Amino acid sequence: MIDINMIIGIVSLVFSALAFVIPIVGVYLTVVTGILAVFALGPGYIFGLIAIGLNIGNLTLFSPLLWVAMSADASGEAAGTGIFLVGLQIGSLLLLIFRNKKLKASESTS
Repeated sequence: MIDINMIIGIVSLVFSALAFVIPIVGVYLTVVTGILAVFALGPGYIFGLIAIGLNIGNLTLFSPLLWVAMSADASGEAAGTGIFLVGLQIGSLLLLIFRNKKLKASESTS
């Protein structure tokens, strides 16, 4: 039987893959994907991890427009955006790992 957490993980993974091919909105789609991945617990845990990994790779390696805007902006506004987006993914990753460990601990005591 398919669990809701697995569905959330798969949706997060699909959105993460779409973020690679959507030119400008794809960078901001990683925010949605990171938030969805946090709720992919239990059987959807691996999908959430892969989605966040893809997001980090997308933001750091495959989004040159974001990094060009960050380097060209003298006010530092765009640099804050890039740091926020990558920081959100790292925070989502840590939160996902913490929540999954907490879920595993509560299942083992039951």
